[in-house]
Amino acid sequence: MQKLEAAAARLAATPEAKGRYWRRDIEEVMRTKDDLYYRVEERAMEVLALGPDREVYGWREPISSKPYTAGGLKAWRRDGSPRLCPARGCDKNMPAYSSADLDLALELADGLKPTLTELRSLPKEPAALRARLLESHDAQVAGAREEWLAGAASRLVDSPATPGTRAAAYLLLARAPGIEVVDGVPGTFGLDGLALQSEAGQIVIDRRTGQLLGRQGLTPEGAAWRAEIVKKVGWSEVRPVPPARCVRCEARL
Repeated sequence: MQKLEAAAARLAATPEAKGRYWRRDIEEVMRTKDDLYYRVEERAMEVLALGPDREVYGWREPISSKPYTAGGLKAWRRDGSPRLCPARGCDKNMPAYSSADLDLALELADGLKPTLTELRSLPKEPAALRARLLESHDAQVAGAREEWLAGAASRLVDSPATPGTRAAAYLLLARAPGIEVVDGVPGTFGLDGLALQSEAGQIVIDRRTGQLLGRQGLTPEGAAWRAEIVKKVGWSEVRPVPPARCVRCEARL
């Protein structure tokens, strides 16, 4: 917990780059099996961006599907190295697609969908952030309060909220029921840092900077089988440009 508090303090003190557009690029990795029972690792890039005048952009672009074990790679080559999809080039008419409802880009939890201005104005201290978020909790709509609150804080950590608010969300999550702070997470996908761990998986944080590194899903045995790796995030003056023929990848909130 002391390491997390120190990392959160460094994040809160980090100055933000200036710009009109906020963009987050996440590489999604999932280990599964295809119809031929190779052990396959699928990779895709997920982009979400927000701009002035309530502009929102979002798309998912498949990258690759390939065996990730020595035995699977050998069997795949023995079968003639058949194309495994989804991957680049699998569907030339749809290189990328919108993977989520862009109207929900800023939704943190049921009944809590702030504007970008409201999100940027959230408190930077855990107790005050908790109180502000709970103002939007409706038990008849959203269910259990603490579970709802943890879900909202989990969404906050990789949102366009200020560094101070995101740091407060870490500390809020660390004290949520069923969550523990662990060090030395499984490095299956290259994520190495402190983690906020629950039954659902881990939120992995850089020990030195407090920046979010990504998320990992874990099997009941504790093995990482999927990940969301933060490749790029922040503000700039560069307007996002969705891939060609990407349908419903631009909208207005």
